[in-house]
Amino acid sequence: MNTSTIEHAVAAWSRYTVESSTDPALPAALRAELRRTAGLDPLEADPVPGLLATLVAKDEDQVVGWAVLVDEAPVATVHWTLAEREADQLANGFPLFLGLTDQELALLATLVDAAANLARDRDRTALLWSSTDDEIDYQLAQALGATEHRELSRRWLIPSLQFWQPPADIPTARTRCSTVAPTSDELQRYAELHTASTTHPHTPEDIRLDLAALDPDLRADLRTGTGEVLAQLNVVCDGVKAVIARVHHHGAFPLELAALISHAVRELRQRHPELLLVELTETRDRVLWQALVALGLRVSARRVAYRLPLRAFP
Repeated sequence: MNTSTIEHAVAAWSRYTVESSTDPALPAALRAELRRTAGLDPLEADPVPGLLATLVAKDEDQVVGWAVLVDEAPVATVHWTLAEREADQLANGFPLFLGLTDQELALLATLVDAAANLARDRDRTALLWSSTDDEIDYQLAQALGATEHRELSRRWLIPSLQFWQPPADIPTARTRCSTVAPTSDELQRYAELHTASTTHPHTPEDIRLDLAALDPDLRADLRTGTGEVLAQLNVVCDGVKAVIARVHHHGAFPLELAALISHAVRELRQRHPELLLVELTETRDRVLWQALVALGLRVSARRVAYRLPLRAFP
C-alpha cells in the first residue's frame, strides 16, 4: 500500500466513534448478535481471560466492528472483528475479499488506535496483534507504524501437483494411508500420539470426535516395527486444493516425516486427479520444517505477530 492510500485511510478515522466497556459478557454478546444476523444460532462462549476492555466501533448507530483488549503484562494483545467481513465468513465459510479496503483500514485503525491508547493508559509497554489474514496484519502495521514481533507459522505449498516429485534421497518408511474409519486399536494409538505431541491428555473418543468433525478424505500414519504410531496426519480436499491438517508427531525424524508426507501426496494424486496443489501449515515446528525443506517445498505465506510500541523506552 502506498503512502497516499494510507494517508487517505487514516484521514477517515473520524468517521467512526468508539465506545469502551469492561463488561466481561460483551464480546460473547456481540458475537452472538453477529451470528443471528448471519442466520446462525448463537454459540456459548467462555469469558475472555485477562480482558481489559472491549472497544466497539459504530458508524452512526450501527456496530461495524469491535476489538477485545487482553492483558499480557507488560504488554497487551488486541483481537478484532470487522462485522461485515465476519458475516461474510460465517455465511460463506470463507472471506470474500483478501486484504483491506480503504474504508476497512480506517475502521480497523480506529479500533486499534483506541486499544493502543487504552493499553498505554494502563501502563502497558506495547500492543501486539496477529490475525488469520497476513495481508490485513501487514496493511495495519504499515498504517500504524508497527514492526514484526515474531513469526507464528508458515504456509507451505506444493503447486503443480501433477508434476511434483519428491527428491530422490527421501527414504522409505513404515507409512500407511487409509480412507476408512480408524479401528479401535488405531484410535488408541492415535490418542497416545496426540497426548505425547501436545502434552495434553487425549482419549480414543476425543480422536474419534475430532476425525468425525474434520471428515478427512485421507489419513496417513508413520509407525515403528512394533506398531507404535510416531506421526499421523489428515488431509481434506476442497475442489482443486488439498489441505494437510496438523501433523502430529513424537519421536519421528525429519526424513521419516518427509516420507510420510510424500506417501500421502502420492496417494492423493492417485485418488484425486483433479487436485492441483497441496497446502500445509507449520507452526514453529523445527522437525516438520526440516522435513518440508527436505521435500523441496516452498513457503507461500507467513503469519506474523506485530508489535506497536507504546512507550519511548520499555
